[in-house]
Amino acid sequence: MQTKPILRITIIIQWNIRKKRQHHSADPFSREFNQQLRFWETVIQRVLAFHTQAEEKRILRYCTETGYANYREIDYIAKAADTLTFCEIKLKQCAKKQELPSGYEQLSKSLAIAQCASLAKHGVLITVNLAALFGNKSLIPCHELATLNDIQLSLSQTTTGIDVVYIDITQIIPFAKAHNIITQEHIDELIESYHDYQNPMRRLKVQPPLPINNPFQELRSPI
Repeated sequence: MQTKPILRITIIIQWNIRKKRQHHSADPFSREFNQQLRFWETVIQRVLAFHTQAEEKRILRYCTETGYANYREIDYIAKAADTLTFCEIKLKQCAKKQELPSGYEQLSKSLAIAQCASLAKHGVLITVNLAALFGNKSLIPCHELATLNDIQLSLSQTTTGIDVVYIDITQIIPFAKAHNIITQEHIDELIESYHDYQNPMRRLKVQPPLPINNPFQELRSPI
């Protein structure tokens, strides 16, 4: 099956055109945890904006030969040397390295579209490991994790291709707190939400045993 040729491409900021798909879960704990992850994605975006020049227009609009407009949202776009770098952000409860990480295909397709109009040719896939925050054992050795400076350098590259980087949340939290992006309360809320999501029963209060309701017991005479 041939892919329809792309005729027109622009990057716009028009949030009312395409709203991000919302996943409404019947599980309130799952819904709350997903809301927390969306909030922390904005935290990562704000941290990146301290390290690079951010492009505010993050909706990629393109038209095929059918004439219908299509839209793709980019998590973060960095501007450097008159070029754009697309960034995909993924937050993982316990990240592990994969041959094809989550978000890679999505970022690759966005770049392929943008390259048709010479808008962008470089991408960075950032996977944020939350394991340490939740008390889980990290599956990625410390020496293989990136720093914020590493990500800044990667976002400033103008080469063709996608950089895949893994960073621990403990690298991000001190910077975010120092720049008043988050407070300790935000961290505590994420941790509580995670544990509620993993074990909803922890919210149930233990009730003391109820006395046996047997009025005839008192009428019995001792043998």
